[in-house]
Order: sequence, then structure tokens, then C-alpha cells
Amino acid sequence: MPQNTAFDTLLVQSRDLFGDKLGEALAHMFDSTDAHLSELATKTTDKDLSKRYLETRDAALANRETIEAQFKQRLMSEFDKRANKVKKVGTSLSDFSLDELSLVGEDDLNETLKFNDMAAKLRRYCEDELSALDQRVGVLLGDATIESEDNPFGPQVILDAYKNAVQKAEQPIEIRMVFLKLFDDHVADTVRSSYKEVNDLLVENGILPKIRYGISKSESKDRPAAEKSLTELMAEKAKAAGQEGAPSPQDMFAQLAQMMAPAGGAGGPPAAGMGIGNIPLVQGAQLMSSLTQLQVGNLAAMGAAAAELGPILAEAGNLTNVLKQLKGTSVGGSMSQVDAMTLDIVAMLFDEIFDDPKVPIALKGLIGHLQLPMLKVAIADKDLFSGKNHPARQLLDTLGQVGLRLPADFGAEHPLFPKLEAFIKELVDGFQEKMEIFDTVRAELQKLIDESDATVAKSMEATEKEMEKGERLALAKVAAEEEIRKRVGGQMQIPRPIVRFLALQWIKYLVITYARDGKDSESWKGAVSTMDELLSSIVPKATLEERRGLARVIPGLLKRLKTGVSGAGIEDAVSSAFFVELMKVHTEIMQTKVVAPVAAAPTPTTAAEIAAAAKASVKVEAEKAEAAKAEAAKAVAEGKPVPKPAPPAPAKPAPVADELDFTAPVEINNPFGEGKVEVTSDDLDFSATTQELGPDVIAAAKQASAEANKAEPGKPGAPARPAAKPNVQKAIKRETVRLPSAMIMGAWVEILDVDTEARQPARLHYVSPLKSHFLFVDRKGKKVFECSRSMLARRMKLGEVTMLEGEPDESLFDRVVSGIFGKLRQTAPA
Repeated sequence: MPQNTAFDTLLVQSRDLFGDKLGEALAHMFDSTDAHLSELATKTTDKDLSKRYLETRDAALANRETIEAQFKQRLMSEFDKRANKVKKVGTSLSDFSLDELSLVGEDDLNETLKFNDMAAKLRRYCEDELSALDQRVGVLLGDATIESEDNPFGPQVILDAYKNAVQKAEQPIEIRMVFLKLFDDHVADTVRSSYKEVNDLLVENGILPKIRYGISKSESKDRPAAEKSLTELMAEKAKAAGQEGAPSPQDMFAQLAQMMAPAGGAGGPPAAGMGIGNIPLVQGAQLMSSLTQLQVGNLAAMGAAAAELGPILAEAGNLTNVLKQLKGTSVGGSMSQVDAMTLDIVAMLFDEIFDDPKVPIALKGLIGHLQLPMLKVAIADKDLFSGKNHPARQLLDTLGQVGLRLPADFGAEHPLFPKLEAFIKELVDGFQEKMEIFDTVRAELQKLIDESDATVAKSMEATEKEMEKGERLALAKVAAEEEIRKRVGGQMQIPRPIVRFLALQWIKYLVITYARDGKDSESWKGAVSTMDELLSSIVPKATLEERRGLARVIPGLLKRLKTGVSGAGIEDAVSSAFFVELMKVHTEIMQTKVVAPVAAAPTPTTAAEIAAAAKASVKVEAEKAEAAKAEAAKAVAEGKPVPKPAPPAPAKPAPVADELDFTAPVEINNPFGEGKVEVTSDDLDFSATTQELGPDVIAAAKQASAEANKAEPGKPGAPARPAAKPNVQKAIKRETVRLPSAMIMGAWVEILDVDTEARQPARLHYVSPLKSHFLFVDRKGKKVFECSRSMLARRMKLGEVTMLEGEPDESLFDRVVSGIFGKLRQTAPA
């Protein structure tokens, strides 16, 4: 058996340091998992994703020990296996795992690809540290030419170990993918710092204190450009632009090029100094000059090529991809591999634009004129593909925004068409090399968007005012209900016709007055005061003077009541029936004989005075009852006949609380316009029960209410005290209807049409002053959805309205590039 060397000892020491650091990072990840996943579940509007986050949280808590132990064990095993492979040490049976012999299903394959992608991402992130560590570990293992993938410290080792540990938890693949996200969020930074610490340890022990960065192991002596691969040429371009290292603007272009390379790279590289068509190579300023002449239509400068290029150029605005045709001309054949690949990618970009259903056909024709300018930009600056702030990319996005606001039948007759055509022509004629013109044209397009949005806002003003009026009416009904309840809710002896009149008819006048004139107006105060006078007039009068006072106030009271009846538009039959009942009540009061002399008292006019008068009346009745009992007892004691009791007083009316059911809408004359309008106060109820009002709950509440009333009987004229409602409120918890904090004006949602099952994006355009009503519109200014707060909350709970993270289809460029990737993946070889 070979003896361990100092290098072997240092390798083990480095391995243990690395393993300890990663173990600590994994433990920290699990410490944060509960809070992190709970927060993600709360923030997302996707119910399925929220459920997945919560299930992963529970799985993490249940399987933490298993995953941590399996990760460390597998990490050490993978490390030793790769180290032995490089050192060419024989493999023992213990180095094999039954996991490697299992059949691989489709889900397992997809999972492996995801973990491999993460390993590649981690390698890019730690490129500098790994480049140095590859060389130092090569010294320790005795192989200076060690390949990156054979480095036992490599990201693939880490991700393989983590994948195996997560699989041991025996969770569905969806849960395992969330575990991968947790690794990305919490462990990646630690991997990089761990690489630094291992490098520092090796430097302290004299292992390659100085490293030559940027040298690829496969790099050979310089070769002619024609002999180099497309990948090498792109790397050289990136290096020349100072873009080596971390992910660069070349990345998206490189990904597209790699996906397209298998289809176009079979013919091999062109000869030295020749383009892809074996035509003398044209690149740099010479190529740009040729493309510029084509762009502005200066075919005379193209010489003999004019004949083949003229017909192609003429089709630029006819939804024809002239870039594809350009590749088969002398200009396309003279391009280098990189420039030709750029031509192919930009051609695909315009294919996607021409196929995009969200861009009107006429606008696609105008955008088609930009094919050559965009090709020039892409050849000169690959930042176009990855830089969201690139001027040319932003111009395309702005054109996409314009398209989303245009009607589907947009054409040359539309007033915006000549403006857009002029802007496009300005760019085509003016773009040489400087990018400023893209910003200039984009600013002009943005003005059109702002004008369109202003037009939408103007068109919605009438709807907004109607929503405000509806909210004012609802608020007025709430105020009217409150005033009636305060005066009637606990009154036990008010005749039911009076109660019904106030709850069903007089409320109409109160709502109209409050909504039209406001709570501080004299008309509102007068309407409430008339209600007080009415209730005061039906209280029994104990003295002749009080009855005379009533006779004096009745004419004025009737006049004010009729004014309100007329103002509320109450039907004649209803009002006539009420006045007949009121006359009966007043007549009964006026004809009542004096039962006992009592001190004169002022006629009660307020609710408090009414209550006091009623209390005094109860006291008198109680004294009379006690006197009758005493007289009967005396008669019995003296052997005399017991006096007959006085005839019983008319039965007291049942409690009136049941009459005060304001749940039904009130139909009134519209105080803001013609016709009738229904008013409901439900829209201003920002609370919701946490459970249904089942029969058991209601029965329990009524029973508790009956017992309370029995223990403390209601007194005539007492302040309002609903019979059952407080107990129902105790039995049923209510919660304020809360909407997401992001539900503010400008927020984007997706709304389900329950009839067609289609989902439509819409923007929250307006919120009423009390935040009780919401208006959603599309980009064209068409109303999509108008609702109350309670309705919005209900539909969000049902998943019929979902929040979006931002404006959908905001970026035309992102949309078309995603389409390109999708098509390339479909055509990629299996």
C-alpha cells in the first residue's frame, strides 16, 4: 500500500475544510427554511405554488437530519472517487453506489438536467476561484493537465451530492425542485467563499502562490481565424471587449448560437480570408458600410450586387424576412461565421415578430423596415441580446407597447399610422453608427403612448364619477340606518306601522338628502329632526296641557313629513296608509283621560327626553299595581270581597328590532340624475364572517338573546338594544376584508371570464375614495371589470382574479426571444 505524502495530507485537510463549510451552509439553509418558504408562500398569488412552498417547508423540517447526513456522506464519497480517478488509484467496491445502477425515468432525467444547470451556473459564478483551484489541485493530485470536470472540489460534485441527499427524502420532484431553489438562494455564496478559503490554505502551504489567470488548458498557439470554431471566435470577441469572467452580455447570444450551431456547422469552417460562402471575407467597417448603403436604398454604391439586392430590399415592409434572403446574396456569403450566425439570429427575431398575434399586421409592416438597422446593431454590439437598457432593444419594446394599444384592424387609414411611419423612416434614414437616434425615436413613440393613456383616462371619467356617486349613496344608506337604529332599535311600544314607515320609506328621504347635500347640511339635520318629532308625538301624554301642546305641533309635523314623502318619491298609497295610521295614534293619545294628576312637564322632543318620559310612565304603572295588591290584601283581611282588577291594558307591541332589517337594497329617485336607483350598504362592509351562519349558531345566539331579555326586560323608550344581533356577533367572528398591498392603481391582474373560461389581463385604473369600488381596464381603455371591495376579495379567493408580478407582455423583445428559444428546443436533436 502506498504511503501517504504531504500532498495527500494537505488534500484531506482541504477536503475536510471544504466539507465543513458546506455542511454549515446547509445547516444555515435549513435554519432559514421555515421563514423563507412561509414568506414565499404568502407573497405568491399562484395557489399551487404557494401550496408547494408550504409542503416543501414541512418536508424540510421532517427530513433535515437525513438530508444533512446524506449530503456530507455523499460529498466525501464523490470527492474521494474523483481524486482516486485522477491519481489512477484502483476503485474499491465501496466506491460504487446502487443509486448509479437504477433505471432513469423522465422525471429523474429532467431533475438531473436541472441540477447540472445549477452546477454550470455555479461554475460560472466561481470561475476565478475554480480556475486557480483547478491548477493547485492538479499539483496535489500529480496531474497538471487535470480537466475542470475531474476536480473533486468542482460544482458537479457538490450538486450530485445534494441531489442524492434530497432524493433520500423521498419527496415528489416538484418538492425536490424547491429544494434546489433553496440551495441556489442560501448555499451558492458559501461555495464561492469556501473555494477562496481552500485556495488560501493551499497558498499558505506553498502550492502555486501565483496563478496565471485566463489561460485555457485547451488553448494552443494562435491559429488563423478560418481554422477557429465559432465558440472560439466569440470568446475572442468577448475577451477583446473586456467581457471575460462573470456572465456577460454575450451569454444570450452564445446560448442561441450554440443551439443553432449543430444545424449549420456541418460544412466546416471556410478557408482563410473567405466568408461563409467562400467569397472574400468582408467584416468590420467595410461590412457596416455595405449594410448602411442597403439600409438607405443606395443601390448604386453596391455595384454589380445591386441587381440581386434591389428586389430583396423592396420587400422590407411587406412582412418579408429580407435577412433570410440576404444570406444567399454576395453580401451574406462574404460574412464571417460570427456575423453570419448573428444574421441568422436577427432573422429569427423578425420571424417571431411577424408571427406575434399581439402586434397588428400594419405595425409589423412598419417594423419590418428595421431589419437592416437591427442587424447592424447586433453585429456591432451583442449587448442587444442581454442588456435590457440597450437603446435598440428599448425601441422594439416601445413599438410593442404601441401595438398593444392599437385596434386589431389598425391600418394606413388610422390617424396614428402616418406618425409611426414617419418615426420609422426617421430612424432608417438617420441611423449610421451612433445609437442616440434610437433614444430620440423612442421618446417620440413614448409621447404617443402617453397620449393614448391620457385618452383612456378621459374616457373613464364618467365611469369614475358614477362609481363615486354609488359610493356616496352607499355611505348615505349606512348613515340613515344608524340614525334610525339609534331612535327605534330599542323602543318596545312604538306602533309597527310607524317603525315600518321609518325603516322602509323615510330612509329613502334620509339617503337622498345625505347623498345630495351631505351630513352637515340643514336639509339632513331637518330630516333627522322630523324623525325625532314624529317619535315624540306618539309618546302618551299624561296631562291636558301636554295634549294641547301635541295638538299645536301636529300640523307642522305633518307638513314636514309630507315634504319628505314628496322628496323621496314615496307612493301615494303607501304614504296615505301611513298618515291614516298616524292619525289613529294621535287621536288615541288626544282622547286618553287623565288617570292621576301629575306635575306638568315639558313635551319631550329628543330621544333622551322620550326615554325619560317612558321611564316615568313605567314607574306610575308599577305604583298603581302595588296599590291594587295592597287593597286586595286588606279586603281579604277584613273578609270583604276582593275588588275586581281594572281591565288589562292593551298588549304591548312586540319588540321592533325585527323590523330593522336593512339588508335589502333601497330603491330611490336618483339624486344625481334621472330615474330610479337601488342603493345597498353591503359594498361598505369591509368585514367578512370566518364561518357561515349555520342553524346551530343562529339558534344559540337567539337563545342567549331570549335569556338576556328575560333577565332584564326591555323598557319602553329605552335606548336601542337589538334583541339578538350582539349575541350573534359574539358567536361569529368577523375579519376585515384585506386585499394584497400591491392592489393599488396601476397594478396588473388576470381576470377569469366565467362564461368563456378565458383569462384577460387588466390594469387597476381607479379606486374610489373610500376604497370600496375598483375599476379595471385593458390597454385600449375598454372596461374589463368593475366591482366592490367584497366582490373583489371573493373572486380573488376563488382564483378568478389573480395578481400579476408586472405588466404582461411588457417587453416585445423578451417575448420574441423566448419564442426563438422555444422553437430551437423543439428542433434540437434528442
